[in-house]
Amino acid sequence: MQDYSITVNHRLKYARIKVKADQSVEVVVPLGFDRSKIERFVHEQGDWISQAQNRLAKRADISGLPQKHELPETFYLAATNELWTIKKISGDPAHIYLEEKHPNILEFTGGTNKTSLQAIHLLRDWTKHRAKVEFTPLVTKLASEMGVSPKKVATRIQKTRWGSCSSSGTITLNARLLFVDPTLVRSVIYHELAHITHMNHSKEFWLHLSKFDPNCHINKTHLNRSSKAIPNWMLPTL
Repeated sequence: MQDYSITVNHRLKYARIKVKADQSVEVVVPLGFDRSKIERFVHEQGDWISQAQNRLAKRADISGLPQKHELPETFYLAATNELWTIKKISGDPAHIYLEEKHPNILEFTGGTNKTSLQAIHLLRDWTKHRAKVEFTPLVTKLASEMGVSPKKVATRIQKTRWGSCSSSGTITLNARLLFVDPTLVRSVIYHELAHITHMNHSKEFWLHLSKFDPNCHINKTHLNRSSKAIPNWMLPTL
């Protein structure tokens, strides 16, 4: 499920896709273009979009990244309705360790300088693991509801794609979904599971999806807006 914006250009005769410098995707369509065909068009160009985003990522000027990456004091996971607190304990400055405590405390021990990029990477790795722990049972439950059997569930940190389904049946979900409403998480999972039956965005795909997620188009709009609530330390470029 690729995140994208839509722009209408009355001078165009055919729809086209632009991948911007920040790796976001823009679909430019002529006036009067059938909006119901956009999702399928983006899906068909998925490989090209991924290749373009990868090229931009490799060309990114690493020196242009912020030099300070601050650990948050707290963060909220909307998908699970959990508020987590970060606790820092001084120790060996050469090493950093992360341990999950209860209730809802992440304890960093060692080189806990708040500008440590290593500490941020530990937090991101924890988030990816947390996403897999939370989302895998949900995928299993919704897959049973839809009568399909995904091969496996994977989680990654991605900027524009909320989820994907491979031809072999692997469901990949963006760990950033932990920061959005659970209804939207379910919508993404329904969408990707529907691809096990229909590996396209045909009319049959949308009819099939709407049986399980009647508000899929509305949810897509809300999902695009939800990206503003995701913290900077979850940016894929770090």
